[in-house]
Amino acid sequence: MMFGLMMNTKMSGDKQLDEKISRIRAKAENAYIEYISILRRDTSLGWEIKLERKEFGEAELKSHCAAAEMLGRHRALNEVIMLLEE
Repeated sequence: MMFGLMMNTKMSGDKQLDEKISRIRAKAENAYIEYISILRRDTSLGWEIKLERKEFGEAELKSHCAAAEMLGRHRALNEVIMLLEE
């Protein structure tokens, strides 16, 4: 349960299913770690002042898009986990 983001970690009793859920959970956590990593880059920091100064260019846009993609991936994988755990 990395970052306290997982809702629960039920075990189904089906070893194969539990292993797949574990693999999906690892992918979700990796996506969140990458999201944080991208947001800590210079191209992602200080977007408000960059926009105000008209310094928000292609690199900054790509950085924010990549971060949004990672967060979306993280959320989607968590949805899959919750469905599989039901």
